[in-house]
Amino acid sequence: MKAIKVNADYEVELFHGKTAPPIINHTIEFLALYLEDAPLWSTKNYSKEYLNHVASITRKEPRIVHSGPFENWWGPLKDLRVEREWNSKITSTQIIINQGWCKNTFIIHKAEDMSALKADVAYLLKDPYGMSGQRFQVLPQELDLQQKKELILKSLSYGSLIIEPLFHRIYDFSQYIFPDGKRIAYQNLVDSKFQYKGTVFKDYKDPTLENLPFFHRVSKKNWDNYKEQINQIIKSYKKLQNNAGFSIDSFVYEEGNEFKIRAMSEINYRRTMGRMSWELSSKYSGGKVWSGLYLFKYTGEEILWELLKYLENVKVLSPGDSRFEVLYLSARDEDEGIELLQKLRSLLPDAQFSIKL
Repeated sequence: MKAIKVNADYEVELFHGKTAPPIINHTIEFLALYLEDAPLWSTKNYSKEYLNHVASITRKEPRIVHSGPFENWWGPLKDLRVEREWNSKITSTQIIINQGWCKNTFIIHKAEDMSALKADVAYLLKDPYGMSGQRFQVLPQELDLQQKKELILKSLSYGSLIIEPLFHRIYDFSQYIFPDGKRIAYQNLVDSKFQYKGTVFKDYKDPTLENLPFFHRVSKKNWDNYKEQINQIIKSYKKLQNNAGFSIDSFVYEEGNEFKIRAMSEINYRRTMGRMSWELSSKYSGGKVWSGLYLFKYTGEEILWELLKYLENVKVLSPGDSRFEVLYLSARDEDEGIELLQKLRSLLPDAQFSIKL
């Protein structure tokens, strides 16, 4: 059986032809130990204690290899031209512009492309080829137009840019479309720097839009509009064959005392943390339908899986020496899930959660 490599630096290699520091892959690669039977190809030496902990959850002995052939598991890197088109934010932004969904969204290739920018709009500046949430820059409304343009010009020296309004984001969510057409919807937890910090399923067995925890807070009119836009997005991407699966990342924002939906912030043609959360739920929920995957920093001295081993329905997935700790939680329903999160708060006073639990 060929080993798998969790190439979390997929976008770096796809767009820049180089690999990122090993710590990027080490941040999440261990999650594959809970989902796959194949050996994990890694440059990291995992402790015997951690591998025993993995075995206690999976009921099988994890295998790590440090050399030999492997298959990429996070992103394929097989047809680079097609994968670049899938994953480039220029592709997804061009759809928004062509459909007329947002008059303040722009693709900036050169200084002249900034002519339509407005002084009274706060903008978000994006690298079209970066990993999710990375190399984003806020251009607040307080800056005058010249100051905004100067900052954009500075970033433009590194390549083309995406400019879109800085919305008052309330909820982040995604739909993942598998190669066979199956869709799952889930809420993502994102911090103030647009970095991923978790995924929540109200009912992973029925992962529909209607089962998003905040679904009822958005009007039917806005959900209907969102669904029409999503169908148009999927239609636009049909010219690119879906061999790997992809997510359409979206968010709910507040404008004029109304919750509206930005149908597409980006496309990720690869595995995602949301998809992995659903796969973990499918294997480890124990019949419970609510589930959550949480990333956070922990500075305590006690080994986390030892500290939490008596807390039912909580699984520590991380080895304790990666950038973030990762917890998987399951519960009978949303109310029980909230109670479980409250217990975690009290048990982990040294934990640094960058999102509200």
